[in-house]
Amino acid sequence: MRRRDADVAVFLGRSDGIPTPGDVSRLTQNERRRADGFRTAILRGHFIAAHAARQRILSAILGHPPGELRFSEAPGGKPVLRPPHHWLRFNLSHSAPWFLLACSARHEIGVDIEVLAKQWPGPLASAAFSGAERQALEREADPGRQNLLLHTVWVRKEALLKGCGTGLRMDPRDVTVDADPSLGISYPNRAGRPIGAWRILGLPPVPGAAVALAVAGVPRRICCWRITEASA
Repeated sequence: MRRRDADVAVFLGRSDGIPTPGDVSRLTQNERRRADGFRTAILRGHFIAAHAARQRILSAILGHPPGELRFSEAPGGKPVLRPPHHWLRFNLSHSAPWFLLACSARHEIGVDIEVLAKQWPGPLASAAFSGAERQALEREADPGRQNLLLHTVWVRKEALLKGCGTGLRMDPRDVTVDADPSLGISYPNRAGRPIGAWRILGLPPVPGAAVALAVAGVPRRICCWRITEASA
């Protein structure tokens, strides 16, 4: 991929949960500690595969070997590349076998992917959703549709907070996103006011999962790639 190909590049991949020794070697020390904290081997494998794919994709974009890339954290905890590659923003999300990576040289970005659960934990919705979001969900009588809206709100909100670099350190109940999954573009707000230049954009559907991309500003072109283990 060349930098001029897109303002925002999005990569979707799926892992089998069986990492290679090379995948493990591409993790940072902090990522290895996080990988060791997963309760099952398959979840650990998906985590490792997602982060190793991130290394390979960023390496291909930058034209440098994965081992030369160095990572740090912005003040809010958002992962960033160290100089001289700090001009490339990126954000990674993974859920079960899926991983989603967005990259941009021009815009701050955030992504989230979440495999659809059969039943969303009720207390989590109360703790994370704004009053307007809860009202929108309560108006939906069909349980299956309501579950989809719940996941839609979650991934949109998570993508936005990750893009802003705050994660859940900003009270998610203060932020409102649109619950309608059919919207190609929506504008989050905080207390009824726009959150800077942030917008949430639709992505191609992923079977059995909800996805969201948050972008600060107006990208002229977004390119999406579906990659395989071999090409990641």
